[in-house]
Amino acid sequence: MCPFNSPTVFTQNGVVWNDTDGRSIQAHAIGILIDPYDNSYWWYGESLKTANLSDHGINCYHSTDLLTWTNMGQVLGQQQVSIEGHTGPYVIERPKVLWNSVTERFVMWFHLDSSSYTYRYVGVATSSVPNGVFTFIHAFQPDGIPSLDMNLYEDKRNGSVNGAYLVRSWNNQYVGISRLTNDYLNTTGITSTIDEPREGHAIFHRNNNYYMMTSHLTSWMPNPAELFISNTDSLEDVKWISL
Repeated sequence: MCPFNSPTVFTQNGVVWNDTDGRSIQAHAIGILIDPYDNSYWWYGESLKTANLSDHGINCYHSTDLLTWTNMGQVLGQQQVSIEGHTGPYVIERPKVLWNSVTERFVMWFHLDSSSYTYRYVGVATSSVPNGVFTFIHAFQPDGIPSLDMNLYEDKRNGSVNGAYLVRSWNNQYVGISRLTNDYLNTTGITSTIDEPREGHAIFHRNNNYYMMTSHLTSWMPNPAELFISNTDSLEDVKWISL
C-alpha cells in the first residue's frame, strides 16, 4: 500500500474507467507505485482473464494525477514466465512493484499458479524502468510455504526505508508476513502472523501504529473488512489485535 500526497481527484463508481485512448482500463487486482524520480504513478494489474490463458499477463498504465491514465502495454506476459517442471500457460495475478534503491531495479512480485491453483507460488521479476518489459527471475513458495492472495509493504515509518515485507495467505488458513531480502528477490522468514483465514491484506503506518486491513474469505460475496492494529516499533515479531 502506498501513500498518496496529491490534490483530491474524483472518479465515479459503477462506470467504465477509460484510458487516454478511450479504451476501458484492463488492469485488475492492482498495485500502484509512486515513481521514485518524478512522483508520477504506475498502475500494474492483470489483463482481462479469458478462457485462453496464453494471452494473460500484467498490464501497466501511467498517470501524473491519478485520474487520467495512459496505457503503457503489457509489461509481463506468459512468454517471460517459466517454472521448472511445469508447463504453462499460468495464472498471473495481483502484481505489486517496489523500487529497490540498492540494486536500482523495479521489482515485481505476483501470485503465480496453475489454472487449478495447485502450484501456489509467488513469481518475481525485475526491470530497470517502471514500464518494463520485466525479466522473470524465479518462482517459489516463500519460506517453503504455499502462497495465495498476496501484497507487498515497504516500511517508511521514519521517512526512510526500514525494510520491505511480503504479506500473504497461507493456504487460506492464516496470514504470514515475511521480511524481504535486501535485493527484494526473496524472503528471510516469517516475522508475524494472524492466525485466522484472511485475504485482501493492506498494511499502513499511522500515528506510531501499524494497521492491517483484511477481508474474510467469502469468494465473490461481500463481507465487512476487518482492521488489525499493532503498536510496535517495527514489523518484526508483531502482535496483531483486531479492532
